[in-house]
Amino acid sequence: MATIFTEGELTFSFGPTWQAYRYDEPSRANFHHQWKHQGIKAVDFIAQNGNTLLLMEVKHIKANDQDSRMRLTPNADTDLLNQAKDKLSAANLFNPEEHRRLELVSTRPYLVDEVAKKTKDTLIGLLASHRNNDQPLSAYNQPLNLSQKRIVLMLFLERSDVLNQAQHFQPLATNLKLAIEQKTSFLGKIGVTVNNSLTLHPKFDITATPTP
Repeated sequence: MATIFTEGELTFSFGPTWQAYRYDEPSRANFHHQWKHQGIKAVDFIAQNGNTLLLMEVKHIKANDQDSRMRLTPNADTDLLNQAKDKLSAANLFNPEEHRRLELVSTRPYLVDEVAKKTKDTLIGLLASHRNNDQPLSAYNQPLNLSQKRIVLMLFLERSDVLNQAQHFQPLATNLKLAIEQKTSFLGKIGVTVNNSLTLHPKFDITATPTP
């Protein structure tokens, strides 16, 4: 039997080969929900299939890089930040030495940083749930699962109809995949894949369709 979850505008169906769980369920009984006030983040879904443990984070970002709520490239706001520094300098609000030392930071988070933190915090959360004997997560949090299973991180990034098309999506997906791999390399070997509803390969036995 398939396991079905709704996330935003999409409904995800994990085929019968998967044992899947909504890791960030907003319920008092949910282990992550009990500790999220400490700044610990979480991916949306976890699932296991044979020797694979899947961590899946879903993002809906339909605007372009300049207008989206998150940065899709690390330097998306560099020009704007430099312009702001120049305006502050021209208004004599600080001297040239302060200009060199001042760092302005974009309020828009970088998607790669967000996904990397959620991955790290989820793995920490699974270890903590094992030590706290959390029963709903007992199928996923066993030490052998975390140390010996193949861990795959999937960023499911749904964009607009045009930006979802392969010619626009694939270059971005490749860059995000490489950046996420670099950010998560200290966790040991983790397979990273970046998909949307048009590029999700049948081999995953997972489908994503518009929510009715």
